Amino acid sequence: MAQRRFLSCSTPRKTDIMSLRKKPHLKFEKKENSSDEEEKTEKDPLAGLKLDDALPPVYKPHRPGHDRTQMGERGENPIVWLEVQSFGGGRGRGGGVTIPRNLGKLHFELRNDLVPVACANFLTLITGKIGWGQDGVNYHYANSRLHRILKGVLWEAGDLLDQRGNCSRSIYNKGGLFQDENFILRHTGPGCLSMCNRGADTNGSLFQVTFQAIPEFDNKFVVFGCLADDESYRTLSRINTFGTDHGMPTEEVRITDCGVAYPYPVSAEEKEKAEARRLKEIQDKIDEKKRMAALAKARNSGA
Repeated sequence: MAQRRFLSCSTPRKTDIMSLRKKPHLKFEKKENSSDEEEKTEKDPLAGLKLDDALPPVYKPHRPGHDRTQMGERGENPIVWLEVQSFGGGRGRGGGVTIPRNLGKLHFELRNDLVPVACANFLTLITGKIGWGQDGVNYHYANSRLHRILKGVLWEAGDLLDQRGNCSRSIYNKGGLFQDENFILRHTGPGCLSMCNRGADTNGSLFQVTFQAIPEFDNKFVVFGCLADDESYRTLSRINTFGTDHGMPTEEVRITDCGVAYPYPVSAEEKEKAEARRLKEIQDKIDEKKRMAALAKARNSGA
């Protein structure tokens, strides 16, 4: 029986499709405290995050004993983005005043090569393609709330109804829940994107992003993506500042906008031009082969 080899979700892929796709390998460096006062201070799990340019190989050629399902191509995986803002009260401006503050964007690579069902559900909710359903729910992550932020552990979002983490909808089964796809990817560090469920086979719109490695979540929550660039890690660190030990954010944090960064959206005219260029290249290759065959025939007849 083939031995299963689990993969690290935070490990970068080898194919560079765009600048934000250069995902560095995560490495933590231990820093020695010079005084007793520094040892007593609370340590930020993201403070020691270092980005290394080395890209270790992940996929190996198939050989007996390896599970072929774990060796998909990552080159065409979609990349999506979430824009996050906080809405807190202003100091010295009186009560009830809400001041939005942009925290930045989060770019995620969706591991469609390994977890296509969960990725399709998340991608559709990112684009808002379905819109308002018959159940009165807007199937779109835009303007949804980060209802839970556990400081230094994870944050949760994706409640499309009451924004409290009690409602989960999916694009399957008329808004119902879907089964756990697989547990190949693991919660290996900051920036792992996984489903948030209420038990086995109860996946929907709820999702969570880790601030640190959480091996206890492996085989319980399906990991289907990871952060794609270093700016996203800085945004993740800003979100962590609004976390608490009990999970209630110190300020309201929302996903104000979201979309797809790759594949690039193209118009119908651009698609026609691309198809015309492809057909022309094929015809040029055919003409070149005919020309070379005619030259070879002429040389043989001359000899």
